[in-house]
Amino acid sequence: MFEDIIGNNKVKEYLKTTIETKNISHSYMFVGKSRHWKENASTRICKKDNVLK
Repeated sequence: MFEDIIGNNKVKEYLKTTIETKNISHSYMFVGKSRHWKENASTRICKKDNVLK
């Protein structure tokens, strides 16, 4: 799911696990300089969350 995003391996693994176990929190904070990674990851989580419901 996040294979094409470079770096942030611990965060990617955590998010992947929460999606796979359907244990998605009501909120997440994406903080840092790189807008692309934050926007890309948050969009993917929203899309998966809608699929799970």
